[in-house]
Amino acid sequence: MVDIKGIALNARNCFFQKRYSSKEDKAENLQQLWESVTEPLARVIKACKSLTAKQADKLKWNITKAKTQVIEYGEAYLAAAKIFIDTGKAIKDKRLSFHLSEVECFSKGKAHKKHEFGRAFQLGRIGGNFMFVGACTSVRMDDKKAVVPMLAEHEKLFGVKTVDSLATDKGYYSKKNIKHAQEKGIAKIGIQQPCTVNKKIAPLSPEDEETLYNRRSGIEPLIGHVKQGGQLGRSRMKSDSTIESSGYTSVLGFNLRQTIKAKFKMAA
Repeated sequence: MVDIKGIALNARNCFFQKRYSSKEDKAENLQQLWESVTEPLARVIKACKSLTAKQADKLKWNITKAKTQVIEYGEAYLAAAKIFIDTGKAIKDKRLSFHLSEVECFSKGKAHKKHEFGRAFQLGRIGGNFMFVGACTSVRMDDKKAVVPMLAEHEKLFGVKTVDSLATDKGYYSKKNIKHAQEKGIAKIGIQQPCTVNKKIAPLSPEDEETLYNRRSGIEPLIGHVKQGGQLGRSRMKSDSTIESSGYTSVLGFNLRQTIKAKFKMAA
């Protein structure tokens, strides 16, 4: 028998502890949760491994998938959790998901989301409040490395020298990106610079600066709409390939809705 109530109690003590609990109290609660899960999981793994081929064939597909995941990753996951409890640091190759391999931990400095898990997509905003998405070449899709390929993607979609202004937040700033934008003939470069940078970009007029500032801020609500209309926020997909494709389809769905709105405005 597995003490589900005991595991649930330890989980509540771990996940809903007081905000100002000491590190020792947090580690103790996590240790108790780890201990309550380890022994039952070991029995479950042993039972799964003892199934005959005939018994395994009778299992439903989702149970078979769960059995495979527990056998492959269960013991290694608990071992990594134990290292975190003892040292306070996660090992480099700790598994973050049982059903996905292409998952990263992100820290964007958000007050309400210290850590986020998943994969990143790079989105661009163009005229008419439409969005376009760059190809995912990695799970993290680092901001600084995204400017050059996103401009290349824009050229591929809309032609050469069709960008006359560019605006991003300071996470995208680098000398390489500034130089590349200048080489592309972009007249108004609104890549926000960190305050520690001494050499400034050629100053813009107050009107242009305000326009680019508003455009840079205005992409956030659009990203929110993209997430609401698809799987880009919290996806329910169960494989790495479908997770990636669901991000692209979210942007496609948003653009189709924008197209319908634009069509109705023209008709009116």
